Amino acid sequence: MDSNILRLIDASANRAREGLRVVEDYVRFVLDDALATQQLKRFRHTFTRLMGEIPLSERLSARETRQDVGTGITLDSERQRDDAQSVLAANFTRIQESLRSLEEYSKVVCPAISGGLEQLRYDSYTIQKIVQTLFVNKERFPQRPKAAVLDLNELFIKGEFQAKDCSKISADFVCLTAKKASDAQFVAGIQKILPTIRESNKFLFVVDRCDLAVLAKADGVVLSPEAVSVRQARELLPAQCAVGVRVEDKSDVEQAFLDGADWILTSKRFPKCSMTQAVIKS
Repeated sequence: MDSNILRLIDASANRAREGLRVVEDYVRFVLDDALATQQLKRFRHTFTRLMGEIPLSERLSARETRQDVGTGITLDSERQRDDAQSVLAANFTRIQESLRSLEEYSKVVCPAISGGLEQLRYDSYTIQKIVQTLFVNKERFPQRPKAAVLDLNELFIKGEFQAKDCSKISADFVCLTAKKASDAQFVAGIQKILPTIRESNKFLFVVDRCDLAVLAKADGVVLSPEAVSVRQARELLPAQCAVGVRVEDKSDVEQAFLDGADWILTSKRFPKCSMTQAVIKS
């Protein structure tokens, strides 16, 4: 094997592994997130298996750290990070750039692993998005939020509810449905209670109906199993709208996590869950 290419591969593999550890430590010890930690461990183990196809003894024989002209070149921007989020962003970039280099140069010495490295690079973009969502949600919802699911048909149409009553709801998320109401009635009902929701510092979500959520300027949607996918919902909604998914089983949590949902609506509590849980009030 070309010793210079092996030296390059060794350096890129080390950078990728170091970046992974920085990200994994934050997810594990700061976000305290079980599923995200599990995803990163799987990623790291797959990476280790792929790089194992190039014997470590050959990589070590090509290693010349003291002769590396780049070790003495450091930019001021590399010595400072504004916050933990900038640390995560820098290290995800480090991982992705290293994987790209490995993907290309492995074609010279071990073509069989190039495809696997390419897939890991794509996976890293997905994991970065998931970690960013968890980071933002931890800031927005430091405590586990409570949710109330209300049927506008039962409330407004039957005249048993006033907009001001929304301030009395002891929930952080108000999720609205109205299966028996017309679209016009649904939107009118949402717009009627929205000012009180905003004044009460609650979040208003529409069940399943992305179009009505947009018309009524709600905070987003919560999707039931028979609704559109998270990806389809994001195509319909403005960027600032959140997408929740209703789940009942722990096995569904990981799928919602991988689909890119911002949070889950559940009637159960899932310890060490990797997503913000809006638990329905009993």
